Amino acid sequence: MLSCVRKAMHKRLISNYIYNTLYQILIIFLPLLTTPYLARVFGAEGIGSLSYVQSISSYFILFGTLGTGLYGQREIAYYQNKKEARSQVFLEILIIRSLMLMVSIIVYVLYLRQVQELQFLFLLQMIEIIANVFDISWYYQGMEDFRYITFRNIAVKLIGAICIFTFIRRKADMWLYIVCLGMVGLIANLSLWLALHKTMQLSNITKLHLKRHLFPIFMVFLPQIAMQIYTLFDRTMLGYLSTYAQTGYYDQTQKIIRLILIFITSLGTVMMPRIASIQAEDKDDKILHYLYISYKFALLLAMPAIFLLLCIANRFIPWFLGPSYDAAISLLKWSTPLLLLIGLNNVTGMQYLISTRRQNAFTCTVVLGAVLNFIMNALLIPQFAAKGAILSSVCAEFLITAVQFYIVRKKIAFRKVFRECVHYGLCAGIMFLCIIWINVLDIPIILYMVLVGVMASVSYGIALYISKDTLFGNMLHFLSQKLGRCKKEV
Repeated sequence: MLSCVRKAMHKRLISNYIYNTLYQILIIFLPLLTTPYLARVFGAEGIGSLSYVQSISSYFILFGTLGTGLYGQREIAYYQNKKEARSQVFLEILIIRSLMLMVSIIVYVLYLRQVQELQFLFLLQMIEIIANVFDISWYYQGMEDFRYITFRNIAVKLIGAICIFTFIRRKADMWLYIVCLGMVGLIANLSLWLALHKTMQLSNITKLHLKRHLFPIFMVFLPQIAMQIYTLFDRTMLGYLSTYAQTGYYDQTQKIIRLILIFITSLGTVMMPRIASIQAEDKDDKILHYLYISYKFALLLAMPAIFLLLCIANRFIPWFLGPSYDAAISLLKWSTPLLLLIGLNNVTGMQYLISTRRQNAFTCTVVLGAVLNFIMNALLIPQFAAKGAILSSVCAEFLITAVQFYIVRKKIAFRKVFRECVHYGLCAGIMFLCIIWINVLDIPIILYMVLVGVMASVSYGIALYISKDTLFGNMLHFLSQKLGRCKKEV
């Protein structure tokens, strides 16, 4: 009986990961088309202006949502099998979230009266803030219902991409771009409500206890504020202290980094509710088992990605973004450590500390990183512009990684994680030596990218196979089983 339950849990986890990965692949594939298109249409300065406007509006979304997304996902996960309690918790969190967003919208309108530059773009950006009122994706994530979210998100992203290529033709269409993004997001969030009645029941409004959520929401909210300081505030400070062009260079390189991070952190999306659910059962051994899998997975992808970007940056950036973005080449290289650091932080902080209700410790680490990032931004951006912002982010993430490992040192063996880091680093280094020679070849860029991709995949795979990497071996075994089943069905 117990083995059947475990098999069902593993099957559900794998299914959720596949659904999530499908969506992540899509949101990686589409920007590969839209990002170079928009980079050429708007230029570095236009991209920088958009980035600056979006960074400001993001603060109002942050304060409006008040950490309810992450907190709601966790609380729903705790009450997965208790329909009445789950329905009540959902309604309580929804009311708090809606009231705070209404306040945020009012404050944003007052802010608009003080804005002189880019005022029209700021006004249109309010659509995105309003769209967040109807966002209940946190409920489905807590329920581990990734199938519904995946197919809904895929449809929405495809519509958004079609709108971009249909309506965005010149730099003057910047306002239309903001409208398209905002309306697509609004429609996406509204569609989530269509299937809600299947897993919910009406709650007694008189039994609602909103106050019990306020303090834990606030404690989850604090690290999110801090996280925004070194994710959004970089762009905000670049807009104030440097130029929109530098903001544009920075924004485009960080988009590339974030696209890769989607793969590296994708397992965490399905792991977090699973770990929260296991925590409710008080099973530490199982939690640690899943955590070490997450660490290995993050390192398995992060290390080769770092070496690959260092190898191809000089030829990739001018081809992908256009010749006017040559200044972004060095920025991308300086950003590569973020892949490793954020990958590790996602496991330690988001998957472990948050899921096990140790958000206070998580908050402290993020606040320390945010303070360091703010100070270094103020000192480095005036002199080094975008490169200063990237260096600040790397130092902040390194500090967070070190402090988080220190906090969990009695639960998680750092030496074990470090050994895995060295192992995957050596395998990725072998891959790098196998592909670096391709840079001297004078061949078309498409052929260059294909050749690098094939050589990198083969050499890294061989290195992992020879080193008898267990995670890689399990992945190959899983794929072979799936292929075997497909052949039998055919």
